Amino acid sequence: MTSKRCDTHYSSSRFFLQVLVTIFLMEAVVMSLLPVILPVHVSGWVEAITDATLLTALSAPVLWVLAFHPVHRLAFAKISKANHEAEELRAFGQILDRSLNEIYIFDADSLHFVHANRGACDNIGYTIEELRGLTPIDIKAEYTPSSFAKLVAPLLDGTQDCIEFRTVHRRKDGSEYPVEVHLETSTLDKRAVFVAVMLDVTKLKQTEEELRKLSAAVEQSPMTVVITDELGTIEYVNPKFTETTGYTSEEAIGQNPRICSSGEMPRETFTRMWNALTKGEVWQGEFHNKKKSGETYWELGTIAPIRNAIGETTHYVSLNEDITKRKQQTALTKSRSHVYKLLASSTPIEKVLETVVQGVESFSPGMLCSILLLDQEGKCLRHGAAPSLPSFYNEAIDGVEIGPSVGSCGAAAFNNVPVFAEDVMQHPNWEPYRELAKQAGLRACWSVPIRSRDEKVLGTLAMYYRSPRLPEAEDRELIDITAHLAGLAIERFQAIAQLKQAKVAAEAANQTKSEFLANMSHEIRTPMTAILGYADLLSDEQDAPPRWRKAISTIKQNGQHLLTIINDILDMSKIEAGKMTVEYIETNPIQIVEEVVSLMHARAEGKGIDLVVKYNTLIPEQIESDPTRLRQILLNLLGNAVKFTEVGKVTIHLAVNPDQQLLHLSVVDTGIGMSPEQRDVIARFEAFSQADGSTTRKFGGTGLGLRISNSLAQMLGGGLKVESELGKGSTFTMTISTGELTGVRMLNLEEIAKSTEQTPQAKSKQSDDLSGEPLKGLRILLAEDGPDNQRLISFLLKKAGAKVTVAENGQLAHDLTLAAMGEENPFDVILMDMQMPVLDGYGATRKLREVNYAGPIIALTAHAMAEDRQKCLNVGCDDFATKPIDRTKLIVIVKKYANKVETPIALQENNHTAPSSSR
Repeated sequence: MTSKRCDTHYSSSRFFLQVLVTIFLMEAVVMSLLPVILPVHVSGWVEAITDATLLTALSAPVLWVLAFHPVHRLAFAKISKANHEAEELRAFGQILDRSLNEIYIFDADSLHFVHANRGACDNIGYTIEELRGLTPIDIKAEYTPSSFAKLVAPLLDGTQDCIEFRTVHRRKDGSEYPVEVHLETSTLDKRAVFVAVMLDVTKLKQTEEELRKLSAAVEQSPMTVVITDELGTIEYVNPKFTETTGYTSEEAIGQNPRICSSGEMPRETFTRMWNALTKGEVWQGEFHNKKKSGETYWELGTIAPIRNAIGETTHYVSLNEDITKRKQQTALTKSRSHVYKLLASSTPIEKVLETVVQGVESFSPGMLCSILLLDQEGKCLRHGAAPSLPSFYNEAIDGVEIGPSVGSCGAAAFNNVPVFAEDVMQHPNWEPYRELAKQAGLRACWSVPIRSRDEKVLGTLAMYYRSPRLPEAEDRELIDITAHLAGLAIERFQAIAQLKQAKVAAEAANQTKSEFLANMSHEIRTPMTAILGYADLLSDEQDAPPRWRKAISTIKQNGQHLLTIINDILDMSKIEAGKMTVEYIETNPIQIVEEVVSLMHARAEGKGIDLVVKYNTLIPEQIESDPTRLRQILLNLLGNAVKFTEVGKVTIHLAVNPDQQLLHLSVVDTGIGMSPEQRDVIARFEAFSQADGSTTRKFGGTGLGLRISNSLAQMLGGGLKVESELGKGSTFTMTISTGELTGVRMLNLEEIAKSTEQTPQAKSKQSDDLSGEPLKGLRILLAEDGPDNQRLISFLLKKAGAKVTVAENGQLAHDLTLAAMGEENPFDVILMDMQMPVLDGYGATRKLREVNYAGPIIALTAHAMAEDRQKCLNVGCDDFATKPIDRTKLIVIVKKYANKVETPIALQENNHTAPSSSR
């Protein structure tokens, strides 16, 4: 360690060192004479006493004798004074001896230690006797005799009075510690000695290291650090401040932090800040600042007061983090999320773009943003969104034609490249618009093209500033990201608009298709009414030849097959249009299964196939479902099973899972089965799909049944799945929801058997009810324009005992009804065809209800869509029957309404809709 000349404040310590040396020399003399002048046991006792105490003990008797001797009374006063001073010196010596500072005296020639205070012995770990055998070089790890001689040479040659340096001491146990040394020369018994006062600076060095680290942390901090006095005047800034703001420390010190303010922050922010700081609280908040270059940025600042020992605030320290990118990402993420929500809610594009603009403006106060849209011809820019720009400015540039040098936006859109005008008053593109920009207070304009994903220009995004400037890297990133977001919004809006147009076109096409199918259905069903009706009449002829009976049966079978195809096509059309509906009412699943089996029994028996029903669990007496659709699915599955089975049997398995509220119905056949590839084709349940072409040719069918069945099963809360093995048969399993089963009676096999036994009785009773002339005495008005159907339906009704009046159109039906009412001989039932000349059935029914006609009107129509039924009910019909006419159903429905007690029309209108329950 290099020595240095003592500072002037050490000159006052020379007296202290002289006194210290005198005390130590006196003690050394006394301690060396003790073994000679005293017995051994006394000297051992005396050595146990401190050196200063021994001197006092030896001098006290002498001073006492001298004090009381008559000759020496006069001198006693002087001696007492000297003794008092000696006592003070002794006390001072004790303090020095017990001092924590280390004090060493060592010979200037031999360098051996002469004496050391107790603090030195305690810290170094050696006794005084051990030290006397050592030199400073033995306890100073870094020194050699030559280097130490060089160190103390200025003291020996008198060029320096003292030297100070730092070194390291090695303790007796080998541990080392740093010390600060003050070294001077002195004399002892006319020999030169060194006196060293040392301070253990271990803690001081640790403190210095902490301060060094703290200083380095502040200097190298990634945050700007500013320290001001209590008035806010800057006294210190770290290098990061200079890097961030562009101001040097010399430029910043002495200034107020306001030199970095953008001027865009609300005054309330600073008011709240000073209110907190004056209370001694820490304040944190965001600042929108401006660099020396004029570029703006955001900082998150934390300002804390610095207090002195008595708690007074003397300074403030501010730690500031640049949050520009973070705030930008947050703002853009929030804006993007908001934009997507607006697009999803069909918000107009103008509102969406305004949200984009406001989002970027909130990020950079003082900046004005604008979005212009390129028109469909790609020639002009139209106003999109610019809420912060003056209205006169927006109106002036709305519709501006793009060109290679038209301002910033026109050029950006035309050239498909960014155009940055640092000062619009100097930029050549802005010459025609300078007066306009001046009126609006605009000086800088940065414009970039808004592009689609295929790089097509959709418009422009512009950022305006009120002072000249060019974009920094962060500005470029912001404007690019915002333009990309605007492009997504515009492109998505265009896509949504195209989808809406496509939807409108699809709905129109679907409506056209539905109308076509409805018309085709009507046109086919109308002649089918006559075909099947007369075939049915001919089949009743008992004396018809056998070949006629076979021909009639063929007509009926193929007619029914044609109707099935028509119904399937209509159902498929409704499913694809999303117009298929189901109703949930109380349904007896056992009864439906038994009815379907009864219907298919004759066909299965004709092929020699057994139909078996197995109830695998307890079955609920009622479920909530659509019985018509459930019957339709089961008929389809059972019909396919019988069709594709030549030998064996078809088994229906019925089971219920009450916990899942599901009904499982499986149709298992021993038919031809399917290969895995064929099964996969069928399992997709696509329209017009069958296992392969040969199956279609051999067995027939449209391939619509399974698709319809699967869709209906899904609508009923379940689905359809298929399992099959080629040559061994197939299993189709339908699941549907049962609804809540709590409190529903669950039937076992015995109870199921009893319930199925009642079905034939019910059928027999119904046959009895329709035998003979069930409509005898009833007056029926038949409104029908087709001559064939007039004759057929009239014949069926008359055969049942009714008196029939025929009307060829709706107007005639209306007039005949009113005439009969006037004669007080009204018709019991009106059967109203809905499609007739002059006045159709809808108009005739509506007119009758308008004059408070309350009699039953039953619609007869070849339109079989659900909406057709509802349309009939809406105009005032009481019920609905489709063509071709089922004579049994026709007689049942006529008898049902003819026997009703007439009710006011208002009450009848409440019954127009069939009952249903939803869940």
